[in-house]
Order: sequence, then structure tokens, then C-alpha cells
Amino acid sequence: MFHNHEEERAMFSYDMIIFVQDEDRSSIHSCFIEALRGKRTIITRDDFAAGVALVEAMAQCIRDCSWIVPLFTANFLSDPVGLCIDFISRVQFSRPHALIPVIWEKPLEPTTVSVNHLLQTGNLLCWPEYDDKDNFWSSLLDRTRPT
Repeated sequence: MFHNHEEERAMFSYDMIIFVQDEDRSSIHSCFIEALRGKRTIITRDDFAAGVALVEAMAQCIRDCSWIVPLFTANFLSDPVGLCIDFISRVQFSRPHALIPVIWEKPLEPTTVSVNHLLQTGNLLCWPEYDDKDNFWSSLLDRTRPT
């Protein structure tokens, strides 16, 4: 997961964006914010500027964040607005090398070909089903080390 040559010189505003579906925000965001506080600079959809169009804010975050971390849940894949799948499509098109997909719950039923391909071929992290949370956070921190 190396950045391309142009991005090596780029200055990012944040280390990562944590992107989750609306119904999953409170449980997932608190977990990430607590674990990454002081270790990485993060942004979530909660931090999008008021009044800015959501699609425009997502595009800006894709440009401003070194790493893109979507959290896949059943809610994410069945998002009635389609915003989550749109976000993944935008990242896959513009910065696929910056994508660190996380499987937050299993089983998942992919709803699109691109998401199915990502889940089959992506360098996935899986939220631990048991007590291996330290290994999960270590793996995420290692993958998001500045290059």
C-alpha cells in the first residue's frame, strides 16, 4: 500500500478518515477515537463542515487524508441512500492504494461487484471476534505509518 510518487510530496491534513454508515457511527467512532487519540490524526463524517454538500465533503476527505478506512457492516452495505457504496467507488477510482478496508462484522453480503471484488482481493483488516483487539490496533497503526 504505497502512495504514488506525487503523494509522497503531498501534505495531508489528516492521517485517516474513518468512514462508517450513519447507524453505526456512535459505536464505531468512539472505539476508534479512543484507540487512536494521540497516535493518528483522524476525521469522521461527524467532522464535515456544516452546510457543505456531503458528496463534496467526501471528495475533499479523500484528497486530504493519507489513508481511507471504511468500516464494513451490514448497514454499510445496505445503506438506503447509497452513500457508503458511492464513497467506496470514489476511493477505488481516485486513490485505491490508500484504502484500508475493515470488516467490522460478519457475515457480509456484498451488494455490488466492486465491493465484492474489494472484499475478495483487498488487504482487509478484521475487527477481532475475540480478545485480539491489541493486534487489530497494532496492525492498523503499522499500515498507516507515514511513508
